[in-house]
Amino acid sequence: MAPALINAIIQDIIRIPYPIFFFILFVGVIASYRVFGSALSLLYKFTYGKKTNFAKYGARKGGWALVTGASDGIGKQFAIQLSQKGMNVILAARRKEKLDEVAAALAKDVEHKIVILDVSDPSHQGWTDIVELQKELESKEQKISVLVNNAGVSYDFPTPFEELTQEKSDQIIDVNCKAVMRITRIIMPAMLARKNGLVLNLGSCVGQIPVAYLAVYSGSKGFLKYWSMAVGQEAKEKGVQFENLNTWFVSTAMSKIRKATWDVPTADDYVRHVLSYCGQGHLSWTPYPSHALFAWIVDNVASRRQAMEWFWNSQKAIREFALAKKKKKMEEARKAAEEAAAKA
Repeated sequence: MAPALINAIIQDIIRIPYPIFFFILFVGVIASYRVFGSALSLLYKFTYGKKTNFAKYGARKGGWALVTGASDGIGKQFAIQLSQKGMNVILAARRKEKLDEVAAALAKDVEHKIVILDVSDPSHQGWTDIVELQKELESKEQKISVLVNNAGVSYDFPTPFEELTQEKSDQIIDVNCKAVMRITRIIMPAMLARKNGLVLNLGSCVGQIPVAYLAVYSGSKGFLKYWSMAVGQEAKEKGVQFENLNTWFVSTAMSKIRKATWDVPTADDYVRHVLSYCGQGHLSWTPYPSHALFAWIVDNVASRRQAMEWFWNSQKAIREFALAKKKKKMEEARKAAEEAAAKA
């Protein structure tokens, strides 16, 4: 039975006109090369890929890294691990007490400076402080050669667009888009003049896949990805590397995921992978292995519609849980108020 079936298939293939046969063969080879080539490239990068040497950015030679949102989570780990690689570090965030804690955790053989900055407020004094600090460093022949645009804001919980307040929408755009462009515009000219610099922009998987119930956040990260890649194309021939970091789920306060798993790394582990392989010409890439696998599946196996449906269903479930939790807290508060009133 099987040999007869195989023979019939071969006969059908033989009957295909040669031009059509070779066209189908050509398309198949190209598609296979794209799919399997990208898979092998990922495997090679995370096993035998060249590690980044931060000496080219001035590590242990007076080079500085500026990290926004440095008070917690991923930003905190960028600050700590860059200091361990010999970079002096500028910590920028809103809460000084948290930045003092981060400063205490930095490597002891590097310098650090603290800038209190609210990136959501264009009139905040911190913007002027960064400009003045850069001038001060350059007067000492020191340089900010690494910029990590980590500060970001998302939804409190998944919400349909029509229910999201204008204030929250504006905050997301101001922090995730406008603030990134503004601080890059401050730091980038000196990098271009020296023909040396690295700009890491914290992107998101929702910038790769449009996600319902996170519409404004998803749109802001989509903007960040394509803006970063476009500016990176302009800057790379002048010696400055821009990278959009396609980040999936990481165990942080912002993600509200407490427990790390094989596919949800700690901020420590995630940043270690970023700093191991950054600065090597990728305009946009996925730094963590399991995240890279998911991104590869979305690009090469699953359809965009399937990915959007999966994310939408997951956001629905998260929204239902958040609303139930909120309702429970309100009920507990109501009962507590009634009990207090009864005692009075």
